[in-house]
Amino acid sequence: ILVDQGTTTRYNSLTRHWQYIFGMYPESSYMDVPKIKAPGVEFVWAGHFNDSPLITEMLYDGARSVSTNPANEVLIIVGHGPEEAEDNLPDLKILQAHVDRLKAKKQFADVRLINLQDDAIVPVRESNVRKLRSWIQQATKSGRKVIVVPIAAASYGVQRNIKTDLRGLQYTFAEKGLIENPRFMQWLDSVIKTAQAAAATASFKDAALNAAADKGIKGWQEARDKASKAAGKVNAKPYNRIPYLVGLCVMLAVFFGAGKAVMG
Repeated sequence: ILVDQGTTTRYNSLTRHWQYIFGMYPESSYMDVPKIKAPGVEFVWAGHFNDSPLITEMLYDGARSVSTNPANEVLIIVGHGPEEAEDNLPDLKILQAHVDRLKAKKQFADVRLINLQDDAIVPVRESNVRKLRSWIQQATKSGRKVIVVPIAAASYGVQRNIKTDLRGLQYTFAEKGLIENPRFMQWLDSVIKTAQAAAATASFKDAALNAAADKGIKGWQEARDKASKAAGKVNAKPYNRIPYLVGLCVMLAVFFGAGKAVMG
């Protein structure tokens, strides 16, 4: 069974709490809750966004979707971010790869990265908001336009807070979540394959379980391909969410179906 929580990196209390629930971390980050018990089932943590080049391209797609003159635009990537400074620094270090790749394209005037640390104590969060606002104000004062791109799976949540934090400033918000980008399914496919390889390396040799997992994954992949082809034949408006939600539902059905088959 593949478990992917969809956060940027492993450096956050939420990831550790989920891993605790699945018996992969010794202690909870928040309230102690019952752990998931599934005898005979091996849980594999299928990774995060991290520094994947596919995530970089999704961020780039989001920026270009609202860009009008890249050479005169400052691109700011904004993450939800972890609560603690001990997590924030390594998280930003990993995500810096996206900044470096986007700068290497030599299209935007500048590319920057910041985490709001949206769930941190008030002084920490407010400090990050002040920094973000100052970046935008400085760029505007110098005659640059600003594009803000959230590194977030969904199109809601942290985006609402970003809008509130930046009220009164001049900027363009590429608020669409990564899950709405067609490349998201490609990234998810790569994550699954990596997790499969990790499982094989760990010698998960139960032939029946492996066969059931392979069948479920192939079924999800076929459904994903059909959804992608169907979407290509429809003249939909931009940001059509339906194909991606269909893929997500199929993915969840596969995961829970595999769990049900294993546990009887």
